Amino acid sequence: MLTLLFSVKPSTAISSDLVAAVFMRPFGAAVHMTKKTVNFRLVGWMITGSVPMAFLGAYLLHLMGHAKTSQANIEKALGAALLIGATAMVVRYFLDRKGGHERKAVVHDLAVRPIPTVLIGAVGGLIVGITSVGSGSLMIVMLLFLYPMLGANQLVGTDLTQAVPLTAAAALGAL
Repeated sequence: MLTLLFSVKPSTAISSDLVAAVFMRPFGAAVHMTKKTVNFRLVGWMITGSVPMAFLGAYLLHLMGHAKTSQANIEKALGAALLIGATAMVVRYFLDRKGGHERKAVVHDLAVRPIPTVLIGAVGGLIVGITSVGSGSLMIVMLLFLYPMLGANQLVGTDLTQAVPLTAAAALGAL
């Protein structure tokens, strides 16, 4: 919205969004922690991949900022991240409807799969570092595919909690 409605330069909009998220996400995470909808083992594995890659993403954004066509490239990356996230959510919805799956797993009883979870964190961290998009839209969808029985509130709580250090790392990298 900052880019499209207010003509803010994409790299500035991304950095501003990350800094704002650093202040907002801890409150949402705290709410989910009190409701016990956070799997801290899953959070830990995701952070292992996401935080280092968020710094790398912020550095890549910085490198793109020096090129003449950088803002167009950033806009394309941002658009691609949003489209991929939206498409994946629609695909997951139809797969759930077709399979008749109900999400009844309990977040604390989840058997965590460390390597794919770290990879989800790494991919999400890189994308968040470059575009500021991905923590809620892309990573939660990847988690849906990896842990299809978890309910939406449990996925949101876990993802939001891991997004606190992720966005802090991306914002620090952007600054």
